[in-house]
Amino acid sequence: IDFMESVALVDSSFITGSNDKGISVGEDSNILIYNTIFEKNNIALAVKDKSSAKVLHVNFKNNKTQLSAYKKNWQYGAGGNAYIYRSYFTAKENLLKISKESSLLIEDTSIVGEKSIQGKNITIKNVDFYASKTIIDNYNLKLIHPMFYKISSIENRNRGYNLLEKEDN
Repeated sequence: IDFMESVALVDSSFITGSNDKGISVGEDSNILIYNTIFEKNNIALAVKDKSSAKVLHVNFKNNKTQLSAYKKNWQYGAGGNAYIYRSYFTAKENLLKISKESSLLIEDTSIVGEKSIQGKNITIKNVDFYASKTIIDNYNLKLIHPMFYKISSIENRNRGYNLLEKEDN
């Protein structure tokens, strides 16, 4: 059997409006996603088939499914593994779907909106949950992104490295 595998870096990107997946990682591949925004995609990030996604300083905003990890191809014998650090999930409903063959670690991250985290192999450390986006409106904060200055609202001034700045009115 001929297996495909890749190593990739996605840095300072804006991925929006995909009717399928913003990024799909599969077939024993490894990816680092850094300083990136996923907005209004059907599935922001899909990780499958013995692949690994490491995510740092990423904003998942208003995607139908924020993250999905699963086994698609039986030949790989395992699902996908996602590691989310110092990132944000902001949506009316934050859907994260993890199959029994997959795993998810979320650490030092904020989730704003209803949470729908489905799966068993899930570890959550130092995660702030906010029931609605009212905290965003109260602080009127914007994400300071190296490539997309003031493009997306964020709720918590304590995450990341000086990513947030109070907007002057």
